Amino acid sequence: MAILIAATAVWVEFRPDASVDRLFATTEIAAGETLDTGNTELRPMPAGLFEDGSVGSSAVHHIEAGDPILNSSVTETGDEVPTDWWIVELVLPADARRGQTARVVLLDSGDVVEALVTSAISDDAFGTGMGSVAVGRDRAAEVAAAAASGRVAVMIKSG
Repeated sequence: MAILIAATAVWVEFRPDASVDRLFATTEIAAGETLDTGNTELRPMPAGLFEDGSVGSSAVHHIEAGDPILNSSVTETGDEVPTDWWIVELVLPADARRGQTARVVLLDSGDVVEALVTSAISDDAFGTGMGSVAVGRDRAAEVAAAAASGRVAVMIKSG
């Protein structure tokens, strides 16, 4: 009997957090596509595991069917990103926030490219420090190549 009481006490103390509904992709979602009830669904997950995006926001990169929609994977519709700019995922400073002006320094050439933060670093348990910025079409391929090889630094405008 004492073992049963002890086991119950341990379970009560260490039981998982309550479940909350989180957004998942039901189909592949292309970068720039708006999330809606046709391409997403809510699934129960333990509370506090990750912060999810919301229906009505736009994907900042390709999202596979079945993947969770992380807050860092979306940007709010209506953010002021020019239509001819491209979104690139890269490591951002910890205090970067959506909508901030940024400068991407290409370390091999020293060139500086104007950018706009479109999604900040996620503070979920699996965070990688990755966020995304929008850059002009004329420099997007160069920034993406440098980001893929880890040869960029991002500066964020303060204030």
